[in-house]
Amino acid sequence: MGRFEERIRSIRKEAESGKITWEEADKLTAEWLSFYKLSLPDYAKLEDSYLYSWKSFNQSTLPVLLKLKIPIYVAYGSSDVIADDCDLLPFYFSGNQKNNLTIKRYNGLEHNFFPVDDSGNVDYENGSWRQVMNTFIDWVVKMKY
Repeated sequence: MGRFEERIRSIRKEAESGKITWEEADKLTAEWLSFYKLSLPDYAKLEDSYLYSWKSFNQSTLPVLLKLKIPIYVAYGSSDVIADDCDLLPFYFSGNQKNNLTIKRYNGLEHNFFPVDDSGNVDYENGSWRQVMNTFIDWVVKMKY
């Protein structure tokens, strides 16, 4: 569910932490459901072009990943709401007798690899892109084709 799933998970976490009420969460979830329904038609039938990206980022890539035979590297921040399911990727791969996945979790970082404090505030001054990319490049260099 991609972007929509991210929004719904964020709303749920806000309600769980008491930042919003469950009634507010229900209202926000209903609003997102209405918006989601707008993105369901085929691309040619979408009324607004901004819905293209919402539709494309809401399709699961797991079936495609499981078909790949090349090495796959997945890096994600543990504080990225949508990355919760990344912890399950090794199980999906193992369940399909696949061993071409390398996964790297960056604890305490969000989607764009910026640190997140205990209050959920993102520190945009201290990103970890260089570390993330260097680790990826090291992995690529070590690969044997």
